[in-house]
Amino acid sequence: MTVSRGTDPATRPRLRELDFLRCLAMLGVLMIHVTSTFVDGESRVRLLGMNPAFLLNQAARFAVPLFVLLSGWSLGLAGRPASWAAFWRKKARRFLPPFLLWSLLYAFSEAGYDPAALLRQFRDGWWRVRIFLLGQAAPHLYYIPLLFQFYLLSPLLLRWVRKRPGWTLGCAFFSTLLLTGWHMLETLGLLPLPYPPYLWMSAPLWLFYYVLGLWLARIPPERLRGAAARSPAVLTPLTAAFALLYCLGSARLGVTDSLRPALLLYAPGFLWTGTALWQQLGTRAFVRRAVDFLAPLSMDIYFSHVLALVWLRRVPLLQVGTRGMLLLLVATFLASLGLACGIGAVRRWVSRRE
Repeated sequence: MTVSRGTDPATRPRLRELDFLRCLAMLGVLMIHVTSTFVDGESRVRLLGMNPAFLLNQAARFAVPLFVLLSGWSLGLAGRPASWAAFWRKKARRFLPPFLLWSLLYAFSEAGYDPAALLRQFRDGWWRVRIFLLGQAAPHLYYIPLLFQFYLLSPLLLRWVRKRPGWTLGCAFFSTLLLTGWHMLETLGLLPLPYPPYLWMSAPLWLFYYVLGLWLARIPPERLRGAAARSPAVLTPLTAAFALLYCLGSARLGVTDSLRPALLLYAPGFLWTGTALWQQLGTRAFVRRAVDFLAPLSMDIYFSHVLALVWLRRVPLLQVGTRGMLLLLVATFLASLGLACGIGAVRRWVSRRE
């Protein structure tokens, strides 16, 4: 499938796999944040020296790269818009209002829900830059400024992928490899060159995943489905084995964030495995209904889950041991799902009023 100009929305190919993978990425982000306070905890259950929280936290590190990859894949499937200005306005209307509102809400929470304290912070110019331009009001909001960097770069990236797909994908790979490798070596004390602040949330560091998504959109969906349908028996154990190796590497190196060169293999491998699994699971009515229900709510769950987690961490029962962690994971998902449903109802009510 080639990238076209002004693709008719009614005729765009729809990949249900995208919705399935988006749900998995959303659950992965929840898992990372819920388990973050348990990774160093004691547990009677250990695998190769790692407790369940550490395993879940590291195994879920595919989530953010997968989100970026799916954004590129979606845009590539849609094709070049008739007007980039209209495209940017549409994305701004969709993402900026909730991003700004959630940034204020998280900042208000950080200020102890004290309006005077929030106002004092608001007078600080650098604070406003961090909160509203860098997405630092909460640990997950940086994704929206990152996403807009890719939207702004999309005209150039789409043109390059169309004209020189292999060269563009290779350059993007080495951009992400060099920047994540730099971060990792500096973290390990093996490179004396300091890592610049906030470089980790710049487009060049995540470029490979977005360009890979654009590149995948050039492949006819039928070929992808056919290839994926033949591979789950092989891919699933391979991806599970690689996930375990990734966790072991994290434990041995003491590097637990998502800026790892190994993700250049892990995230695409997880995408391909998820695509293959969908060929089997997607035939079941319950799974299709669950994905159809959750996929439209995934962004609202993404925005709201950290706030739900802040409040749920005040419950003592949800703070003790592996059982408490698992209960906290379920409670955070259900609470953020409820918030997302409420936000969706308000949004529909406002649209009817208009």
